[in-house]
Amino acid sequence: ALAEAWRRHNPSISLSMREAVEATELLEHLLRPLSEPVIETDVAHAVSNGLPALVALAAKWRYATPMVMYEHGG
Repeated sequence: ALAEAWRRHNPSISLSMREAVEATELLEHLLRPLSEPVIETDVAHAVSNGLPALVALAAKWRYATPMVMYEHGG
């Protein structure tokens, strides 16, 4: 299904079945934390963008939890 969707949206770039399987496994691994119930808390603190921000946003959308986000490093 992923390979077919890829072909529909990117007809000039081919995606092998192996690449589609690898992409599906990576997506499943990255999104796995979102399969758990959202915890109700006073504040959601995401220390980086990406997955931590998605988890904090899920709490914001579900419970109107205030969200704080900052990044460090560089």
